[in-house]
Amino acid sequence: MVKPFTPAEAKASQANYIPDEIITVVNSFLAQRASSKSINITQEEVIEALKELEFNISQLFSKNMLDFEAAYRKAGWKVEYDKPAYNETHAAYWTFTAK
Repeated sequence: MVKPFTPAEAKASQANYIPDEIITVVNSFLAQRASSKSINITQEEVIEALKELEFNISQLFSKNMLDFEAAYRKAGWKVEYDKPAYNETHAAYWTFTAK
């Protein structure tokens, strides 16, 4: 018998639904910048890299495909996401730090 997810199980399972292309792109930025103690990756550079792979960009936000933080936390990273508030102009970005 299949049981409904608890909120914690749903959140934990979300990491399994991030497309491989997104993980590959984020991994490539992490590898390029691995010499830094803290690694920043902008949302725009992830989107641009996915466009180059001919990824369906229209689904990124509607299906929450950029919510990959849990997968990287599970892999041992501290991941923080920062996006600009209505009165800010900086680019949205993730900060990765080794735990």
